[in-house]
Amino acid sequence: MQLLNIVLALVPLVAVSEAACHQSGESWGSMKDSVLYQLRDACRASVLSGSYGQGQKKTHCIFVPGSGKHADLEVKRLTGGSTSLSEYDCYYYLNREITGCDKGGRRAYDNWEFSADPNAGAC
Repeated sequence: MQLLNIVLALVPLVAVSEAACHQSGESWGSMKDSVLYQLRDACRASVLSGSYGQGQKKTHCIFVPGSGKHADLEVKRLTGGSTSLSEYDCYYYLNREITGCDKGGRRAYDNWEFSADPNAGAC
């Protein structure tokens, strides 16, 4: 019974193969809310959501006027053949890299990799 409890406790960890916040570079600062707002539009317009082939990567840059910064966003289908990424999952997983990591981050979930990275300057 105790072994079963240990195994069940580890199950959520299996879906996340990599989890890393960036330790250096620009921080989101005051541009975070603007990036989240524009991220929703990018996911709705299938800029980052929609159909993906195995190994396919989609990128998008969001410039925030007045901040002197931009956000580099990336989604990649790692393995598992062609499929679609929903608008919800697009926003949910990239949002985690923005709100959960002060300097952005990169994580892999199942067969997907999501990255959000704030950088200085324009796109």
